Amino acid sequence: MCAIVDETSVGRYPILEVYPVFEGGRFPAKAVEGEVLPITAKIFGEGHSKIGATAVLEGPSGILHAEYLMKQVRYEADNDWHCLVQIGETTGLWHFYIEAWFDAYHTWKHQAEVKVSANQDVEVILAESSQVLSSWSKQKDLPDAQRRTLTTLANQLINSSVPANKRLVNATSDVIEEIAASHPFRQFVSQSKKYPIAVDRKLSSFSAWYQFFPRSEGAKQKNDGTWTSGTFTTAAKRLPDVKNMGFDIIYMPPIHPIGTTFRKGANNALHAEPGEPGSPWAVGSSNGGHDSIHPELGTLRTFRSFIVQAKELGLEVSLDIALQCSPDHPWIKQHPNWFTHKPDGTIAYAENPPKKYQDIYPLNFDNDPDGIVREVLRILRFWIELGVTVLRIDNPHTKPVWFWEVVIKQIRETNPEVVWLAEAFTNPITMKTLGLIGFDQSHSYFLWRNSKQELAEFLDQINNDDAFWYRATLWPTTPDNLTDYLTHGGTAAHAIRAVLAAMGSTTWGIYAGYELVESVQRQNPDGSHALEHVDSEKYQFKQRNWKDASKYGISDLITTLNRIRNNHICCQNMHNLLVYATSDDNVLAFSRHIFGSFTADGKDDTLIIVVNLDPHQAHQAVVYLNFGALNLPEKYFAVDKITGKRYELGHNIYVDLAPTVDVAHIFHVQR
Repeated sequence: MCAIVDETSVGRYPILEVYPVFEGGRFPAKAVEGEVLPITAKIFGEGHSKIGATAVLEGPSGILHAEYLMKQVRYEADNDWHCLVQIGETTGLWHFYIEAWFDAYHTWKHQAEVKVSANQDVEVILAESSQVLSSWSKQKDLPDAQRRTLTTLANQLINSSVPANKRLVNATSDVIEEIAASHPFRQFVSQSKKYPIAVDRKLSSFSAWYQFFPRSEGAKQKNDGTWTSGTFTTAAKRLPDVKNMGFDIIYMPPIHPIGTTFRKGANNALHAEPGEPGSPWAVGSSNGGHDSIHPELGTLRTFRSFIVQAKELGLEVSLDIALQCSPDHPWIKQHPNWFTHKPDGTIAYAENPPKKYQDIYPLNFDNDPDGIVREVLRILRFWIELGVTVLRIDNPHTKPVWFWEVVIKQIRETNPEVVWLAEAFTNPITMKTLGLIGFDQSHSYFLWRNSKQELAEFLDQINNDDAFWYRATLWPTTPDNLTDYLTHGGTAAHAIRAVLAAMGSTTWGIYAGYELVESVQRQNPDGSHALEHVDSEKYQFKQRNWKDASKYGISDLITTLNRIRNNHICCQNMHNLLVYATSDDNVLAFSRHIFGSFTADGKDDTLIIVVNLDPHQAHQAVVYLNFGALNLPEKYFAVDKITGKRYELGHNIYVDLAPTVDVAHIFHVQR
């Protein structure tokens, strides 16, 4: 007997506050192939009867994938139930639901143990127990061996020639508990509604990004000070180094023609000098718009060749989609109603007071929304057909949410493999909504989280509840952002932030030049420093000597971090990060853990990450672990995956981290 819980009934056993569920199931939770997810609910029954619960997972076809027994958290009064489930290797829309039921075996077991111990109605309770096991043995899905075991024990329970204690021990042994775990005796089943989980390919959640400007890769400055731009052909020569560092995605800013009207100059100067290339985000000129390539970068043929070379190395190509126009974009004349006009007839340029962006005109979605949707879909499909599989959307929060919901839905119908990254630095509810309507990943406020408390709260948030709708990519720097922490912290600060970014989320990114510890901020006219790079690549060419990277060791550390991530499944699943108390406010500790029931070799995969947040001073601290959560023995061995050193550890870990030696430990627990 099974009663489905509808809108007007809670059922025999109420199933409430099911999670992960958003807006009553209007939006699906997010997951990727093979990901391990927590499912929780509040469930209770009447009286002192024991109840059980099962989380049921269905694949896109509606066929049963797996059932997972849920456990009560803490103690019975909480009514909190929890389990971990593992998604299969099929993408699409999955569903889960919860079943709650009367647990006849454990109800009888509790009563029998109490009454036999008190010598109260012993034969009566054992006879009732026999009936329970006998009924249990008649379940249709029970394996024959388990059926015979239950039948035998049912008969033994009413054999009064055997001492009651012995009969009870036999009927409550580990063998019976194993049957209860695999084929529980369920009666009076209540079922919740079904809730959706959108499952995408693994890259949607587990990825390492590398950003570079193709115009700088191979750029050369002549003796007279003029520059020759890099091209897709010269940029392709950098790809093997990027892959050797362990990255999955090569990400480029817009590659389209750049306008000349109000073109920005070096260091964000309002006027460009002759030969200065301008900002790639000022899209469009007489050479074309969003479906064209800047002539100095190459042609469609050389761009295709770039994509082919990247894919041969195992790199996927990401393109920045900036839905805005320079004053020279063809749309200005073709679709004047796509822009906001001032009373004097001029087009309103972009502003973020007090900042002004005269070289950029934002789109107005009010006058011809259908026309803009059609054109954007055409453009996106143009680049996807060329081989672009990852789209980084510039400032999506400055466009209507409905627009992205429509565009992403239509692209997913034909190209579900495409990964969407939102460059959204905005309020939490907007970022959440962008995730719910289809964005796979998003930029985050990691850049400005520096203290132990800030980082602890941030990492806990993005790896647990938020991870069902918002996958935060952690970038230590971007072309727009260079923090004081990195400017004043030098090489050690760069190492610290790399460890935090790589291990703090399943998806992270590096902007080119990080390996060279580029950390000089641009000075404002009033003498203050802007929180961005001096001589920013956004406005000019940048020639780098990559051979110098070996001096700093950051590229080696990045390579090591990506290797750790690729070799440990605990780094590839969200929802598994725990932050720990430490005795020093400059030392942050957290773990990533996957139980052996979800790993290929059947062994728990556990990493314990300890980071000295101070790039200037050594710090000693004790880390207080949660042994129950990590399934650890009293004493165990661990290998630091950064240095290769082996340690014997216990409940509390003592660390001594100096920025000149080790900024962090990444302990791999030996099983």
